[in-house]
Amino acid sequence: MLRFLLFISILLTTTGCNNHIKASFDNFTNNGPVSVGAPSIANISDKIVYEGRSITIDVNDNSTNGDVDGDGNPITYTCFYDMTVDAAVANTNDCTLIPGLSFNTSTGVLTWTPNGSQSGNYEIKITATAESTTDEEIFKLEVKPPLPFTSRWETTGPNETITLPLRAGYNYNMVVDWGDGTPTSTITSDADPDKTHNYVNAGIYTVVITGLAEAWFFDYDSSSSNIIEVVELGGLGWKNLENAFAGCDNLVSFAGGDTSEVTNMSSMFSFNTNLTHVDLSSFDTAAVTDMSEMFSETHQLTSLDVSNFNTAAVTDMDYMFNYNAATSLDLSNFNTSAVTSMHGMFWGSSVSSLDLSSFNTSNVTSMNSMFRLTSNLATLNLSSFNTSSVTDMISMFQSATSLTTLNLSHFNTSNIEWMDGMFVGTTNLTSINATNWDVSAVTSYTFIWNASNPGLQVICDQGGSPGTGDLFSKPCN
Repeated sequence: MLRFLLFISILLTTTGCNNHIKASFDNFTNNGPVSVGAPSIANISDKIVYEGRSITIDVNDNSTNGDVDGDGNPITYTCFYDMTVDAAVANTNDCTLIPGLSFNTSTGVLTWTPNGSQSGNYEIKITATAESTTDEEIFKLEVKPPLPFTSRWETTGPNETITLPLRAGYNYNMVVDWGDGTPTSTITSDADPDKTHNYVNAGIYTVVITGLAEAWFFDYDSSSSNIIEVVELGGLGWKNLENAFAGCDNLVSFAGGDTSEVTNMSSMFSFNTNLTHVDLSSFDTAAVTDMSEMFSETHQLTSLDVSNFNTAAVTDMDYMFNYNAATSLDLSNFNTSAVTSMHGMFWGSSVSSLDLSSFNTSNVTSMNSMFRLTSNLATLNLSSFNTSSVTDMISMFQSATSLTTLNLSHFNTSNIEWMDGMFVGTTNLTSINATNWDVSAVTSYTFIWNASNPGLQVICDQGGSPGTGDLFSKPCN
């Protein structure tokens, strides 16, 4: 009888005559049914947080992006920790034993704001359990002491004062070491009189600030010429750096900074006319929405590395590199899908070559003066440009005197209203491919062509076929 039953089992499995029975056999063990959707926690990378700053880690099931497993069973979470980084954590110390840390066992959300005495390496193990199946992730959470904001200032005469550029509407609770041997000052608001300090003797002083400062706003004020170096921008809880160092015409070097909560960097280095070195490798720009004029008029900044910038949230890049002296820019990592305006973005820039083939310009409405006066720009790749939303191309290539050819046949010009001066001053431009252009919406095109290059060939099909008709009085070739 046993041999007979075994034969029937093999027959049903191998012939596939009853897939339901086969599935039941496949999903059965000596311990009962096996879940086909066991929890699988998404990978958690090592984390860094500074004392006084908040961190939130939301653990989710890898297959569902939620807190149920693949079978729909609810997941419960546990969290344990130790202080030894060795990829092993015993189920001994619950994470909630750490002062200030909370962990939700239903959602897998860990939230913590370390205090001023909690720096160190914490190895965290989070386990997800559904039914009788589990998955776990172990990662390092490093808590660092807050980085102070360290800068150098120069006074040129006796009894000269400097004033820290604090911005109304933001929070401050910081201790300032003025670097001259006088007692430190505690500043708690933008109106605090202690933000102004008198230096008895002329000299160069290192100012060190610790604590909380959400905004910095020189904005061309009276002390903007006194700061000469930012040694380390630090992590003071920065939220707004608009015009932070605007007009600091004696600032020569800048480095560092935890900018993870900053939303505005507009004109941050505008008119830093003597700035020669910046190290932005620590910048986290994921929350930034405005980078307009960020490096505008940085005439001595010949090297600029922004390859690590996360620009996914940025909507405004107007004049971002306006008259910046960098001879090359790697923008291949830029995500421009949210950008709506690139007005004057490279106006007067010193770049000789630009590869913008990775740019998503589908939401851009203005490219006015985008490459205006880029006299060194000889190579320009715009192959990915989607101009379907653009209405303004006034002076877009004006006086880009090193350009010789432009293939713009992929430009969607159906919504463009203004093309005034678009190619004026492009004295070495010999060929433009404007095939397939729909210019029916254009209402103004004064001086679109340049009288100084009468040999310019415009490849177009305004007459309905290649080489027929004219484009704004320029015969099609």
